[in-house]
Amino acid sequence: MELLPINVIAQILKFLNISEIYSKLTLSKHLIQLLQNKKIQRLILSTYYPQQLMIKVQQDQYINLIKSLSNITQQEIPFWGTETNGGLTENSLRFWIGKSFMNTDSQQVSILRLENSFISGTLAFDSINLKQALVQYTKRFIEILGMELSQTFYNSNSINVSANKIKIYDLFLSFQYLEDFEDQTIFDGLEYLYLYQYCKNLQIVLMTSQNNYNLKDDDHQILPLAISLVQGVKICRKTFSDKIIKTILLITSEDQYIKENKKYNLRTVDELYNLINEDPNQYSPAQTNIPLLQNFSNQTQFDNSFQNEYIYCTFEPKGQLQPLIWLQFVNPNTYEITIKFNQFTQRLAKSIQLKFLDIDQQEQFEYTGISFGYISIQGYVLDSKDLNILKIN
Repeated sequence: MELLPINVIAQILKFLNISEIYSKLTLSKHLIQLLQNKKIQRLILSTYYPQQLMIKVQQDQYINLIKSLSNITQQEIPFWGTETNGGLTENSLRFWIGKSFMNTDSQQVSILRLENSFISGTLAFDSINLKQALVQYTKRFIEILGMELSQTFYNSNSINVSANKIKIYDLFLSFQYLEDFEDQTIFDGLEYLYLYQYCKNLQIVLMTSQNNYNLKDDDHQILPLAISLVQGVKICRKTFSDKIIKTILLITSEDQYIKENKKYNLRTVDELYNLINEDPNQYSPAQTNIPLLQNFSNQTQFDNSFQNEYIYCTFEPKGQLQPLIWLQFVNPNTYEITIKFNQFTQRLAKSIQLKFLDIDQQEQFEYTGISFGYISIQGYVLDSKDLNILKIN
């Protein structure tokens, strides 16, 4: 390895993850010396961090950032839905909007209206602080109502369910069964959980009685001193509602909350083209499979894959409110997609907003409302001060 030019070694290191690099340090003193080279350090970091982030990093931070990447994998970023102006249909009241940005198989949020509607989320813990209570609750619940519940809601064949696998939406869903369960001894020692679900439902009823559409949920914990590195998205629109999302726009911000609610008329590619053409500084395409948009910028990455299933356009992060991706489902039988963002799309974010632009009608449904399964943002959570990666349970 000592005989190889430094640029060749740099390219080799580019294809190794951090753990693999550190595992080979004992094999070569030359490699240890190379890792002290700032250019090598920057090259390694550039495979993980976008250009927008690298600009903010000082050279003396390189080695600590590399160490923070060791034994870490890309994860679902814990955004928590906090606000909507589209109202909630009845079947969504129990679930609230907290799980809008979580990948689950459960029925998700259904809103009442389409016109200029959104759901906003903030970088926060993915559930309120109920971990230990949930463990006790789950074991008691399964013991009384049987193993079938464990398999259905917790994907487990044992009553020894890990607290990390229990999500708040499972708790809400199971309370539906508890309300019909006459033996109140099931709540012995678990009064906190029962009181929580009662107060939560009461809160929603009071809000909807005052305003059917503008709803806000303050029952969440913000991740302190954290900011997310957005690197990809997974979207599922499969639900049991009569209307599901067809066309959406995702917007991010480095502020903790998104306050502005701009109206967008972007149901067609032509409308999207006109928006980009009118304001190319704000809407600069980074990735797309739409031929009409491929020549807006020399940096635009064009890929004609999946055009019969969905079309999309991502944007470079510019300004305070940063458009992330415009997406439209083309095939009515396509329900789930995964998109990895390139270096020009990736960005830092503390908040996210989902804009509802257009819908598809389903022939078979159980509920009424405009719904989606989940919008799951993929990437890392960073310390906002030193930009080291944080491990979030």
